[in-house]
Amino acid sequence: MSKFITKYKSPFVSLNIMNDDHKVYEQYKQLRNRIRSTSIEDNMYVIWAYSQNLLLDNPIPPDIEVHQDYLAKNFVQKGLYPWDLEILAKETILNAANSQYSYNRHESFKKLLFLLK
Repeated sequence: MSKFITKYKSPFVSLNIMNDDHKVYEQYKQLRNRIRSTSIEDNMYVIWAYSQNLLLDNPIPPDIEVHQDYLAKNFVQKGLYPWDLEILAKETILNAANSQYSYNRHESFKKLLFLLK
């Protein structure tokens, strides 16, 4: 049973900080399970392509679906950072299986980033 420890409010954020040890694990489990249903080789390729695009401004290969808004934005506006890709790479190595699913579609990569953040 969870109880609120603190209620924090600001003009931009309203947070309820809960005393629930399983809340973080449950959120991580969703990310882990999504990664488990994907292919390690394809996913590392997609992570590599996005890192090359972010850090070196190299184009993303045509076999990876990318939203046009992403390509038009600058580094900060993209909302994807190198440390996000590092975490995804680590979790992919730890948890991905040999499956037919990949991050190469825009929607699947977007959902994964949502779970990460």
